[in-house]
Amino acid sequence: MNEGHFWKTFQTFSVWGIEAWTLPPILIAGLVALVIIFVFYLFRRRQVGLHWRPVYWFVFTQLLFYPLIIGVAAGFQGVLRGPEQNPRTNPFGDHLLQTLLYASLVTGSFWIYRMKGLRWLALGLVVFQETILCGGLFIAGMAVSGDWI
Repeated sequence: MNEGHFWKTFQTFSVWGIEAWTLPPILIAGLVALVIIFVFYLFRRRQVGLHWRPVYWFVFTQLLFYPLIIGVAAGFQGVLRGPEQNPRTNPFGDHLLQTLLYASLVTGSFWIYRMKGLRWLALGLVVFQETILCGGLFIAGMAVSGDWI
């Protein structure tokens, strides 16, 4: 795969991953997370000001997993054998996606644990970011397995 094809595929998969947010399970989880963030901030604004530390901004590094996931999808696509046969999954790409999934969950759990006094806010932020990652993982899973819906 040449570099131009990779970036075109990367861009297409990125857009599809964001569009996957319209799927009902991802959309509902994302909206619930936004409600948690909004309600916590609305009723506990003073608490946020007291407990927020500058290092808590790093909770948004969770979003860095999205381009990594899409990069795996663009670079390690499954092999299509023919119209009658089943596609062949790229095993290395599959392992990379699983590793990125677990790494994002561990990182999210770390931030929920680390943000003492603001754990509900941290939960909302992490769940919202994970829903964005779920859209990317949905598209990446289909790309790596070669089995498109």
